[in-house]
Amino acid sequence: MPTDKNAMALYVKVVESGSFSKAAVREGVPVSTVSRKIADLEKSLGVRLLERSTRQLRMTEIGREYFERCRRGLTELEAADALVTDRQIEISGRLRISIPPSLSDIVIVPLVNAFQALHPKVVVHCLVTERHVDHIADGIDLSLRGAITRTAASSRAP
Repeated sequence: MPTDKNAMALYVKVVESGSFSKAAVREGVPVSTVSRKIADLEKSLGVRLLERSTRQLRMTEIGREYFERCRRGLTELEAADALVTDRQIEISGRLRISIPPSLSDIVIVPLVNAFQALHPKVVVHCLVTERHVDHIADGIDLSLRGAITRTAASSRAP
């Protein structure tokens, strides 16, 4: 039976807080829940992690080693959560755009420059081509195509 990861995290909180009651307040759960979770954790592991008295908590030798490993694991999990949160806050990554030569300098370059000023962690690659692109094979995220038409007024000679 796999170890309850929430109980492991709660064990770390108990040790860091120095008491079941402080950990319970910090986590917003009853002291009885904290005590039961730690007891269940010790039972599932088959070892005593904490020596308890009415006034004091002390880790056993195996409890100390277990705490260090659990704390490192929790630090990594929190870093993973922070990575995802940070990525959601700030736009980053790669954007590949396919554009025809007729639009590249006039329209797209100023737009890409403005976009990158707002989102400097986005790397924009522009594929300037007249050919039909395969979005999947070419790894294109956005493709713009357009035709420039001349109106009767613009086609008259001066």
